[in-house]
Amino acid sequence: FDLDRDSLDPIELIREIRAAAEWSHVSLVGFASHVHGERLQQARDAGCQAMARSAFVAALPGLMRPEPAQPPRS
Repeated sequence: FDLDRDSLDPIELIREIRAAAEWSHVSLVGFASHVHGERLQQARDAGCQAMARSAFVAALPGLMRPEPAQPPRS
């Protein structure tokens, strides 16, 4: 998701998703402008695969490949 979005706090949202047992297994991918290095690092630290928007666009086909289903962690 867009880490540059102003209408919500994306870092807090990542933390909330990671803290919820039913969502903890979900892969999170975020993107932001390359000039927002601190925000990208905060997202990574919170548990999101975060990258510059240009890298996200280049990686998108590989990111969309389905992964084998994994049971939720308890």
